[in-house]
Amino acid sequence: MPVAKRIEQLQKEFLQQCTEYETKVVNAQFLYNERVEKDSVKFDSGILSLLVEYSFFRVFLSWEYYLEQTFISYSLGEEGANGKRVPVYVLPRDFDHAYSLIQGTSQFPDWTNSEKILKLADNFFENGGPYQKIMGLRRNLQDIKTIRNALAH
Repeated sequence: MPVAKRIEQLQKEFLQQCTEYETKVVNAQFLYNERVEKDSVKFDSGILSLLVEYSFFRVFLSWEYYLEQTFISYSLGEEGANGKRVPVYVLPRDFDHAYSLIQGTSQFPDWTNSEKILKLADNFFENGGPYQKIMGLRRNLQDIKTIRNALAH
């Protein structure tokens, strides 16, 4: 059975993945700018675009994973990075039960919709817990979701 991760560990993993993919994009941009060629294969704009799109998609998936795992961890009473617990309105038995509560009647939780995230946060945590900060990011998250959908479809 999966167990909740510490919030600090989840933050560290998310930031590491962001840095990893940012580095990949920077390296790809360098190869493109240097017009690297090997055995008549050029590192062209098409290859650059694929790497940038892939990196964007991977960071987006990391963001979704981060939200899901922090929701579960906070609902199971894990302390935040500040050492404090978020007051919760739900009492899941374990990791799987917490995931089931988050999932609701959907096949998968929707971490792409800021309104749904905020509603879920309000239902789970006092004053929406740390997820109220998402309110200031709604437009950005919508833009990111639009880009993600364009890449995926």
